[in-house]
Amino acid sequence: MDSLLPYFEHELSLFNKQSKEFAKKYPKIANRLLMGHDTVDDPHIERLIQAFSLISARINKKLDDSYADFTESLLEVVYPDYLKPFPSVSIAQFNLGVQGNAMSEAVLVPKNSPFASQKINGTPCQFQSTQDVTLLPLQIDSVDFETRQEVYDNQHGLLNGCISIKFKGLNSSFDYQALLNHSLDLYIDEDASQGTSLWDLLGCDVKQTHLHGRQVNKITGSPFEIIGFDPEQQILPSHRVSNAASALLKEYFYFPEKFNFLRLNLGKVCPNLKIDSNGFEIRCYFRFDKKNTIRLKNLQQLSASSIKLFCTPVVNLFKAAAKPIQVTHRSIYYDLVPDTRALFQHEIYEVNKVIESKQSDNRLIQREYHPFYALNHYEQQDDGRYYHIKRDKDMAEFKQGFEYQIMFVEKNREDLSGAVSMSASLLCTNRDLPAQVVFGQSRGDLFSEGMTGFSSLSLLKQPTRTARFDYTGEERWRLISLISLNFLSLAAQDAELMKEYLSLYDITQSASNKLLVEGIVSVETSIEARRIQRLPQPGFVRGTLINIQINQKNFAGVSIRQFAHLLAHVFGYHASLNSFVELAISDAVTKEEIYRCQPRSGLSPLI
Repeated sequence: MDSLLPYFEHELSLFNKQSKEFAKKYPKIANRLLMGHDTVDDPHIERLIQAFSLISARINKKLDDSYADFTESLLEVVYPDYLKPFPSVSIAQFNLGVQGNAMSEAVLVPKNSPFASQKINGTPCQFQSTQDVTLLPLQIDSVDFETRQEVYDNQHGLLNGCISIKFKGLNSSFDYQALLNHSLDLYIDEDASQGTSLWDLLGCDVKQTHLHGRQVNKITGSPFEIIGFDPEQQILPSHRVSNAASALLKEYFYFPEKFNFLRLNLGKVCPNLKIDSNGFEIRCYFRFDKKNTIRLKNLQQLSASSIKLFCTPVVNLFKAAAKPIQVTHRSIYYDLVPDTRALFQHEIYEVNKVIESKQSDNRLIQREYHPFYALNHYEQQDDGRYYHIKRDKDMAEFKQGFEYQIMFVEKNREDLSGAVSMSASLLCTNRDLPAQVVFGQSRGDLFSEGMTGFSSLSLLKQPTRTARFDYTGEERWRLISLISLNFLSLAAQDAELMKEYLSLYDITQSASNKLLVEGIVSVETSIEARRIQRLPQPGFVRGTLINIQINQKNFAGVSIRQFAHLLAHVFGYHASLNSFVELAISDAVTKEEIYRCQPRSGLSPLI
């Protein structure tokens, strides 16, 4: 309603200007209406003028809003995720409890498993996991940092830093050799400064690793794999038209904790490792600058609680059914609401399916409707039945739960007689209700019925508030400008364009995110060639080296290397066929290279 007020005031102002001219030109008529040069003395005439001004204001506002139909429809087809809210997200850890001591085999909790919190104002917050988790009778016994023990590496020389991670078995009858068949995802649960130091060292700096089981095995490099950047590891559901690069950037700016995972696959890095119930130890060696007192202090505070097992990001999404809609053909739009009493605590994230049900000749006929704005109308048999959904922003503010409306379109215009009922399968959120969840309770924060292997889940982070992109006014065209961006645009050696591109995905517009984006000083590109090992013979491939110079002061508490991996994956998605992109991060003052990522082409690193 606030957006209607300027239109109303404009109509009144316009009438006042025109009434003066009318009174001058037709004084007798104006006198009968008690209309002077500045005022209207008849209160009934004044109220009538205000009523018509309100009607005119609504008409003008509706005309202006119609300009957004094109942009929203275009975004609905090309970037559908922009029109959707970003639901509440957190990190959850499975609590094995006493069941962990009795586990005789690994338990897989699949992706998209549902969980619920305790009721808040009569409504539980419903979450689902975003990645597979394998539960094992295992725990982290200790995490230590030391600089006393040094090892020598033929390639990197003296390695004077070591992080030791000890794993302990919980059940002596469990076959721990089976750990080689499973991967362990480790979540770094520390504050920004300590977590950044630990992630950088374990993910990027390890030069040599000693694995202590029943014997010692030595391997080169890090045993940990950086995860969280692949399309199948996205938090939100992806679709065929979803853009993996934009999804990465949205998640990074909205919930960067999602990328604090490292994966340990013992069977891949050390298939000869022998393990029993006594557990095993991983000792990671790297070169450490003892003069860096801040990092030294952070690492000396590490403990067993710094790294968590059996964790997964969870998102506030759940399936629900819409209230049946009785089509009367007397209205263009019908209310689309979840079938629940607490409408103000539920919001539609997306519509999965719309089904028409109609009785004909004593039998039930069901037919599916498809989105009106889509790119795949003719891929399958199309019977000309569509639906279109719109969101009323004013209704969302004053009457939550009724902001979505649905329209039905029939191309063939069949017989409209008879009772027609429409049902819809929805994916919903609990709006901002999850932000009220009290996390860190002793008996757990999330629970699930019918699942074995764990007692509950503990939330490690306060669930975030639901966020939404501001795509009103000029913001619509800023988003549309994304369509014209390609690799040549991003590699145009234009730091301002790079900042603009990144800021478009900053859904929170927080001060820390803006500071990070402003830390980009310059962008330089050059054509490079790399040798690749391919059968039947090696070859060479040409690609682009992108060197981004940054101001390191803007990245305090942020992993520059994690940010580099993010941009490397984003640019990799934009790489042209038979080419690659290689990203390097340098200091804008000293020009010294900070980190260089592996060349990438699409989803894969260049081999």
